[in-house]
Amino acid sequence: MISYNINLRMNTDGKIYMPYSEALIGTYWPDAVQLVIAEEMGMKPEDVIVYYAANYPNWQKGDAADRGSTCTWAAKEAAIQLKKQILETGMVEILDYCSAHDFGKLIRPSSGLGQLEVALTMASGRALREEIIWDPGTGVLLNGNMYDYKVPTSLDQPPIDPVPVETRCGGGAYGSTGVAHAHCDAGLVGLAIQNAIGKFIPMAPYTPDKILAAMGTI
Repeated sequence: MISYNINLRMNTDGKIYMPYSEALIGTYWPDAVQLVIAEEMGMKPEDVIVYYAANYPNWQKGDAADRGSTCTWAAKEAAIQLKKQILETGMVEILDYCSAHDFGKLIRPSSGLGQLEVALTMASGRALREEIIWDPGTGVLLNGNMYDYKVPTSLDQPPIDPVPVETRCGGGAYGSTGVAHAHCDAGLVGLAIQNAIGKFIPMAPYTPDKILAAMGTI
């Protein structure tokens, strides 16, 4: 019989770390479990760090003809447990935000790419914190000020990777076109949350109470 000792830890950098104490030479299982954990967590494989820890107890006890098959089940279960622990608070943090836009021709990069950053910041605010609250009995607006209506600041802005595309298919000079607030879409964050918890939340903002309710924990 085979038993597995798997320890997964999510660090403050948003990456998952898994220690091991066996040789990598001629083995496939470290890559296999890395891919499985990344798939289960909805992350990139490079965000799952398998590192050597000399004093860590043997990752696998016993022997198996095909570690790449048997150990992946254990890795999958460990990832499920980690995801459950992470999601118990219902809190959401955007770790990375990438958006591409066809400018036709990007005439002034600082303005065009800055417009993408502005729109994505607005989207993150609408997705996670901005909500108009009315008193159900009187119809009075309860948070009509900048203290109670939580707009994102520069400290709340997620890492943004704006990607310009130039097809020269616009109606402006050199085939240029505009961007405006086309990328201000809170629903994109909602789809990422759905991918993480397996449940669709129909209305932004995606606050902890809505996420925990969707998960059935409250």
